[in-house]
Amino acid sequence: MSELFAKTIPLALGAIVSPTLLTAVLLVLTGKVSPRSRSWAFVAGGCTALAAFTVAIPWVAELMKSVSAVAIQRVDVLLGVLLLAVAIRKILKRKSPGAETTRAPKHQAKSTPRLLEYLGFGALMIATDASSLVLYIAIIKEAMQASVPDTARVAAVAIGYVAVMLPALVPAAIATIAPAQTDRLLKPLGAWAQKHSTAITVVICVAFGGYLLVKGLAPGAH
Repeated sequence: MSELFAKTIPLALGAIVSPTLLTAVLLVLTGKVSPRSRSWAFVAGGCTALAAFTVAIPWVAELMKSVSAVAIQRVDVLLGVLLLAVAIRKILKRKSPGAETTRAPKHQAKSTPRLLEYLGFGALMIATDASSLVLYIAIIKEAMQASVPDTARVAAVAIGYVAVMLPALVPAAIATIAPAQTDRLLKPLGAWAQKHSTAITVVICVAFGGYLLVKGLAPGAH
């Protein structure tokens, strides 16, 4: 059991450092209309999308039982390549004049909260947070393959789930419990995260992508 957590907790820590979710939720919180309600709708949308993703991964794995054992064993290699690809894509987009930025839904200035839009916005941000999703897949893979009780598997996946959502959950909670900190703390944090989002993502992707590649290619790793 300790071996499972030794493998999954570092991956979870990598998933926590997500400038994508952090920047998006801070953008919502600094809006003029119902920022706290919208931020929790954003969190709910993200949680729902990640829950659906969590259910889908084991189902896909079940369908792939007919795939060769060697192919399954090299999943870490594929995940490592995906993370490195995300890093390269981020670098290229940084150099592109039309690089994309995180944007909240339109109608920010409208008087109604439009919570369904922000629910969808949260789901969309989870779906496009490639670095966190790849790390989360790696956590689920380790949990599924480990020879441990089901409770330990669930705990490992739950830690990963919370880790992915933490960059959105913490700012929403701070803004709800201590609203004054939104301007004092969260706005500067959001500006910093947006400014350095590419660098943060690249460092995480290269570090964990390299780790997964080495792990997947190492003799007797599986």
